[in-house]
Amino acid sequence: MKVFVNSTECFEAQENLLNHFPITPAGDKTVIKMALPIVDLHGVWHCNASEYQLRLPWKVEYTSALNRGMPYLAFFNRSREVRCAVATGNLIDDTCFSAALNQQNCTYDITFTVTGSTPFPLTVDLREGVQLQQSIADWRKGVMPENLNFPAGAWEPVFCTWYAVHGEVSAKWVESQMRKVKALGFSTLIVDDGWCYDEDKRVTPETLPNWYNTIGDWKVSSRKFPNFKEHVKTVQKTGLKYLLWVAPHFFGVDSELYREHPEWVFEKVHEGCSHLDTSRRDAVDFISDKLIALAGENGLDGLKIDFLDIVRPSVDAPIGRNTKYLIEKLSSGLRRNSAETLIEFRQGYATIGMLPFATQFRAGDVPFDWAYNFRRLADIRLSLGDGVPIHADPAYWADDEYPENVARHMMVMMLAVPMLSMDVNAMPAEHLSIVKYYLDLYHAKKTLLNTGHWNFCFNSCDVGAATVENGSEMLVILNDSTMLEQVLTAAAGRELTVLNISSDTVTVNGVDIEPGSTNF
Repeated sequence: MKVFVNSTECFEAQENLLNHFPITPAGDKTVIKMALPIVDLHGVWHCNASEYQLRLPWKVEYTSALNRGMPYLAFFNRSREVRCAVATGNLIDDTCFSAALNQQNCTYDITFTVTGSTPFPLTVDLREGVQLQQSIADWRKGVMPENLNFPAGAWEPVFCTWYAVHGEVSAKWVESQMRKVKALGFSTLIVDDGWCYDEDKRVTPETLPNWYNTIGDWKVSSRKFPNFKEHVKTVQKTGLKYLLWVAPHFFGVDSELYREHPEWVFEKVHEGCSHLDTSRRDAVDFISDKLIALAGENGLDGLKIDFLDIVRPSVDAPIGRNTKYLIEKLSSGLRRNSAETLIEFRQGYATIGMLPFATQFRAGDVPFDWAYNFRRLADIRLSLGDGVPIHADPAYWADDEYPENVARHMMVMMLAVPMLSMDVNAMPAEHLSIVKYYLDLYHAKKTLLNTGHWNFCFNSCDVGAATVENGSEMLVILNDSTMLEQVLTAAAGRELTVLNISSDTVTVNGVDIEPGSTNF
């Protein structure tokens, strides 16, 4: 396959090889083009797509930068063998990926536009018989940051206030939950959005259009949290670490900050707020210092830093380098408070380039939807590999949900660090016992889950099974019962735990495992 750089034929990508080409930009943009024959191609994958069905889109287009996605694009066949993967080693600068289906030539016409003047390697993987997961892993080896260190708290289950109570959160509500939350097996509390304004509100179609109108001043509501420092200490005395939600990009149109510094934001307003222009160093320094002080002065154990990807990468108005300055400043400032500080990032920026700056990476919002939580967690695992604290989106369900579905919510979270957002005082006893059962399972299998090797088995349109193994054990989250035989063959000689999220009863070692149950 011929590779063109800025319209000049520069390289020949050889079949059956993992090709590496050095790229030295000649200007602010480097345009790389190639044509991939559509032969034995059945699907496409890129970071954060969370889509695994076999189909060939008319056009694939997405942008990445440090704060959103990764510069890796793969085409695979029905067996999930990569027919071609194209990636760069520039994880910071804004990059646009485009693959357009050319019917006349029977090709995908691929174009990468990479901004910035920093030299980078281009990878073209044309090896035969290499699985998607292996191709990603091989590329990741060349771009993985060194000396990563995740504190012990990053592996502990989390209780989050968001879905349970939204903007009606208060010190009284949190303290009414904390002892039962700790007894269930959680070790971290995230007080989500709602702590920094007096209004009590829930997310509804009516409230959402102006939801963030007062966000941005980052002052604790004295009505909801009348003595915040003492409240934090009270929660911490139960053994829970205390994190607050923040969104550094958000300037609510009714906030003091927006009125004082309208020049610090982009003009567009969405859901009641404008967004930080990170090219303004004075603004970035002000916001970062304010959030670092918020954590330090109140004795917090860390922050949930949300919406770092709200301003999209663009090759016409790059934001990667400026966003890096914000993220580095926030991360280093928070960690000066304590080496055990916890920093949560969300899925859109749960990427290799972000690994040095956060301690845990959470799946995107999927209330009620355990199946999508499963897909999203698989996507992050594929992107980041083993040994990284990946967190589930908080499990949340209706009070009258079937027990087997409550179990499915909890089972899919074994693919990550479990997180829950329910009013534990209002939960039915049966639901509470299911939560406790699976949190006990997580703690019992914690070493395997967090240090073992994860592998994914695919069917035609989904992740059919996720397995984690070490030398003596294997745990399986079974989504497609037809894959059981394949899994059992791989598990031979190991202690086996099967979590059955499929719709069928399966039999393992003579034991029937019904849908929504396990053999543990």
